[in-house]
Amino acid sequence: VWMKPIADEIASDPVLLAEAKSRCESLKNIHHEGLARMLDVVSVEGDKTYMVIEYIEGITLRRWMQEHREDGIVPAKYAIPVLKLLANAIDAAHAVNEIHRHLMPECIMIDENEKPKILNLGIPYVGSDNAWMLEPWKSTGWEAFYRAPEQWRGQICTTWTDLYALGCIAYEMLSGHVPFDIPDINLLHGAVLLEAPPTIVSLPVAAQGTIARSLAKRGSERFNSCEDYIRSLSFE
Repeated sequence: VWMKPIADEIASDPVLLAEAKSRCESLKNIHHEGLARMLDVVSVEGDKTYMVIEYIEGITLRRWMQEHREDGIVPAKYAIPVLKLLANAIDAAHAVNEIHRHLMPECIMIDENEKPKILNLGIPYVGSDNAWMLEPWKSTGWEAFYRAPEQWRGQICTTWTDLYALGCIAYEMLSGHVPFDIPDINLLHGAVLLEAPPTIVSLPVAAQGTIARSLAKRGSERFNSCEDYIRSLSFE
């Protein structure tokens, strides 16, 4: 198993901690082959409260992409099967009103059968029931590159937020880089809100349009589901 501590900001507040424990208990009832299971919540005396999560043997999607690149990109013959399985798992979570909110390759494991499994679904964060937990300039690591416009605006996350992140992952597989490969957090913030990502000119026109729609600035302009999006990602 994998033991992940609940954030100090939550653990130090009795009300938030009780809500977090209740949320984790409800997550134990979610069963899907593409989602890592929440197994238990335990408190260690004199220490922290931990979530006990299913351990996944394999490699991160980040490493998988690196190992499957040819001429800088992941060929569609490898990318699409994995994206289809991810879309199915994300939609399964959405069907029970769970939104991931911070989907990225580091939160996805690929097992020995080339099947992905999503980690950290429903992990409680401060403010996770509505806005993104961190101000833009406090973000570190990869997560900012997959953050939807509504998260940068501090607005409520919806199922479209996860679809945007999946769109970023698909874009990265098929182009070799994230939609907005900008290391400066403030410039990245502005680009996500105001600019269109570069077109992947090597793709068929239909695929270009599909990817552009998945990365639309407004959630309502994206696809209704992740599976609808991947189904529309034609390479003919």
